[in-house]
Amino acid sequence: MGIRYYAYPVPAELVEQAHDDPRLFLSHDPLMDAWGPVDERPVMLYLDKAWGPLQQLLAGRPALDLVAGHVRWIGYEYEPYVVVLDPDEVAVIADDLLLVDDVDEDTAATLGPLDWSADTINEYLTEARAFTRALSDVGHGLVYVIG
Repeated sequence: MGIRYYAYPVPAELVEQAHDDPRLFLSHDPLMDAWGPVDERPVMLYLDKAWGPLQQLLAGRPALDLVAGHVRWIGYEYEPYVVVLDPDEVAVIADDLLLVDDVDEDTAATLGPLDWSADTINEYLTEARAFTRALSDVGHGLVYVIG
């Protein structure tokens, strides 16, 4: 199954509540949200397991805040990594993602232990750009989970 990445919008007026309890803004079944029937999917960003390669690609950039973090292992189980980003943080990320070039196959081969194609990484990068730009344009924050 693996550790996956999911992000959901948080309206600006609810960001403080999200900081208090971010799980209120996460789905109880994010994988179904990502893989379910298209007409039933909520607004979300699903980066599958590409959050790791994107961490490497975005290292040192403001956009890294969109995918920063790792689960905390407790024996054979893990605690998901959950973060809330304020609307101003989402705006900075959205602007920075526009400055990130798509990757070529040589670059993709250096991103993580799994074999990721440039097309796949660029597809997730494009989705991240669109998601953060849409949220930024309406002044929303977001909550994400790696888990």
